[in-house]
Amino acid sequence: MALGVRDINSEAARKLAADNFNCIVAENCMKSAEIHPEEDVYDFTDADKFVEFGVKNNMKIIGHCLIWHSQCPRWFCHDEKGNLVSPEVLKRRMKEHITTVMQRYKGKIHGWDVVNEAIENDGSWRNSDFYKILGAEFIPLAFQYAHEADPDAQLYYNDYSMDAEGKRNTVVSLIRDLKKRGLRIDAVGMQSHVGLHEPTIDEYEKSLLAFVAEGVHVMAAYFRLFMPVPIYRILPNMMSALTLIATVCQRRCSLNGISVSETFSICMTSIPMCLTVSPYGGSLMRHHGRTISR
Repeated sequence: MALGVRDINSEAARKLAADNFNCIVAENCMKSAEIHPEEDVYDFTDADKFVEFGVKNNMKIIGHCLIWHSQCPRWFCHDEKGNLVSPEVLKRRMKEHITTVMQRYKGKIHGWDVVNEAIENDGSWRNSDFYKILGAEFIPLAFQYAHEADPDAQLYYNDYSMDAEGKRNTVVSLIRDLKKRGLRIDAVGMQSHVGLHEPTIDEYEKSLLAFVAEGVHVMAAYFRLFMPVPIYRILPNMMSALTLIATVCQRRCSLNGISVSETFSICMTSIPMCLTVSPYGGSLMRHHGRTISR
C-alpha cells in the first residue's frame, strides 16, 4: 500500500492500513526533493514517521525512490550557474545521497526502488539530466551504490507502461546487463495503472513472464483503476479492468471465476515470482483488501 504524509498523520488512515495491509511503500516522502532539498540539507521528518509506522506494525517497508528525474531538486544535477554538473560531481552526489538515505534506515527497509522511470515506452532511454551527464551508466552506478550502502536490502527497477514491447525489451536488457556486471537486482516493479481498455492482458502477461524468465521477481506496483467517466456508466466494464492481474494469474494456473477480492492473494500463490501487489491511494485501501507481500 502506498502511504502519503496525509495518511501517516491521519489516525483513521493509519488504522485502515494497519488492519488491512502487511507491506507499505513511501508515496512521496522519500523522493529526493522531499528528503534532500538542498545539497547539505536533509529532512527526514516525514520519512521517519513513515518508517516508524511500518516497524511498529511489523510491515515490510519499501523505500521509494532513490534516483528519479522527477521530483528531483535542481541542485542535484546542476551547478550554481544552472549548468549541468560534470560526471564526477554527479557520481559523488548520487553516492552520497543513496548512502545517507539507505544507511539511515538500514535493517528497517526491506527493499528500495533504486531507479524509477528511466526508459521511454519505445525502449529508448529517457533523456533526463542523469542520462545527459552519465548516459545509461547512471543506472548500474545507482544499483552499485545502493548495494554498497545496504548489502541486505532488496533492490528494484520500477517503471510504468511495462506492457509496451519496446520498454519490455529494454528492461530485459537492463536486467541482463546488471547481472553481467555482478550487480544485484531482485525485482522489477510493474506500475499497474489500469484503464478500462488498456493495458491488454496479453501484453501485460508477456512482460511479466519476460521479467520472470530473467530470474527476478515482479512487483505489481501502483495498482489503480482510471475511470474517465462517472462510475455508474462503466460498471458493466469495470470488473474486467479490475481483474486484469487476476486474469493473468488464471492463465498461469488454469483457474476460473476469480473475484476482485481474491486478486492479490491469487497473484501471490499462482505466480511464484510475484513479490508484492500494492494498491495506490487511500481510496483503494478501503476497497481492495490486503496488500500481500512475500
